Amino acid sequence: MKTTPLLSLASLFFLLSAFAAATDEVILDSDGDILRNGGTYRLSPIPRIGNGGIFATAIRHGDSDACSLAVTKGLPYTSGFPVTISALVKPVFIKTSYQLLLSFAYVPPNICSSKSAWVVKSANDFEGEDLAAVFVADSDDTLGSLFYIKPYESTSEKFTYKLVVCGGGDLGVCRDVGVRKDNNGNERLVVTNSGEPMVLQFDKIIIVKLILRLREEIRAFWLVCAAQMKKFSDFLFAFLLGSLYGAIIVINENKKAKYSIKKQNASNKNLGKKGSLKMWGLDFLRHSNEMVRVRDMRPSHFSLKIQSYSLLVDHHVGYESGIFEAGGYKWSLVFYPLGKNQSNHISLYLRIKEEDTFSPGWEVDVCFKLFVQDQIQDKYFSIEDDGREIKRFHGMKTEWGFPEFLRVDTFKDPSKGYLVDDSCIFGAEVFVMKCTGKSECFSMVQTPSAQATYTWDIQNFAALCKESSLYSQTFKIGGRSWKLHIIYPEGNSVVNKLSLYVDLVDEGEYLPTNGRVFAKCKLRIKDQLYSNHHERDVSGWCDSLHKSLGYTDFILVNHLKDASMGFILKDSLVVEAQFTLVSNTTTTTPTCQAKQ
Repeated sequence: MKTTPLLSLASLFFLLSAFAAATDEVILDSDGDILRNGGTYRLSPIPRIGNGGIFATAIRHGDSDACSLAVTKGLPYTSGFPVTISALVKPVFIKTSYQLLLSFAYVPPNICSSKSAWVVKSANDFEGEDLAAVFVADSDDTLGSLFYIKPYESTSEKFTYKLVVCGGGDLGVCRDVGVRKDNNGNERLVVTNSGEPMVLQFDKIIIVKLILRLREEIRAFWLVCAAQMKKFSDFLFAFLLGSLYGAIIVINENKKAKYSIKKQNASNKNLGKKGSLKMWGLDFLRHSNEMVRVRDMRPSHFSLKIQSYSLLVDHHVGYESGIFEAGGYKWSLVFYPLGKNQSNHISLYLRIKEEDTFSPGWEVDVCFKLFVQDQIQDKYFSIEDDGREIKRFHGMKTEWGFPEFLRVDTFKDPSKGYLVDDSCIFGAEVFVMKCTGKSECFSMVQTPSAQATYTWDIQNFAALCKESSLYSQTFKIGGRSWKLHIIYPEGNSVVNKLSLYVDLVDEGEYLPTNGRVFAKCKLRIKDQLYSNHHERDVSGWCDSLHKSLGYTDFILVNHLKDASMGFILKDSLVVEAQFTLVSNTTTTTPTCQAKQ
């Protein structure tokens, strides 16, 4: 009975340890790959639209010449400086439980600081309060220089995180890193407990991607060459030489591989054990535009299990699966156990079905992934195009896939888990890029004057002008329908002006939502005696709510009725509209075939 408390304490300790291990997660970059210790990344605040990257900015202190380098958020759509992320321990990957040192990979020459490491120090540059802010400085007189990366899931984006600082003194317990404007308007990184952390993603550096891709190609080349050598000593020499060359290239660089490394609690001693060849991508020696990823979740659209693989090989036949639906279309998987065109790889393809029911000239744009299952570790390896290249299916190309999906000898290796008890499992995910709707083209069209003038001869004007408004017949210029519109004040001495407009007429012409028509024209009342016409230029936009262009005070009624001016002759008034410019909007409907 005396041992019961000891057993209870031991059980409690075990449970706490298990909980800590369960919550100890690896950190993933924006591509879903694991962050590497010592890797260099760009920290991109979320949402990306309207946000800027992370920079080192010189901050003046009062009126003195003294300055410091502060860590700030830049102007919208700037990418920021690369940041190196290093753990105090020496793991391969970065996890949520690791204390981390952050430092800029490069800081432009400046007079404020020669350092690159991030530290937290007190700052009095904020109105009404003193805050702990993030600086680029040495480690003296700081509140902390160690950071944690913690998941932040209250966003629609994947792989989002926040920075956390834990320290003593004025800093106290662990707090989030947020953004606050200082007295000079700089958006500074500060330590806050407001519950509004800076949410970010980690982006790989493009030049590092190229270096690492070159490294993988060189290393794979050496291994393939060595595999052809008969003597073991030659193989070992080539393997070591390739590894050394690759290691020299990749020192302190971030890895953008053509595959994803398994999410596992890996330690250095595990890297050389089973699965290390997969982790280095040697099971999948890909072309430069292909990527291999690994995940736990099964394919969401289709899975294919093939039993009696050896019988397929013996009879040298391929297999086409039954039909499955994805994205509104029907598909099948096509498997070639000895390759479609060569015998040292298995081949896997996606084929569109029932295409004879489509309209002539059909096209379907697709982004897809093909999978093979490691049945031992219950993992799925997906093969896809790097950068999510879209494939177009059409009448002359009904099949896309990978002729060198996996080497046959690797596929048949029992330790790999791809072929177990003469059975294998494949899968597919298909994402159809559907049409979004109509498209629109806007242009300005200069109309020849001979075709762009409309003349309105108003007979019996004295009788007609007793009505407050007069409208011409509808005429068409620049692809649009118009009317001339006169408002006559009936001799009112207070409002002694005639109004003249040209109105856009809605006769079924297409106007986009919130769309407008631009027009420029000359409105004219003709002098029928001496050709000394009264005319005024007008231009502007017309839409469904504002259809008129013109003037409320086009001409004084006294001038209009003055017989010496020739505007009214034999009770006739001649009004013209001469267009010089009319905008044109054309629309097209989707040209791709999309089955709902």
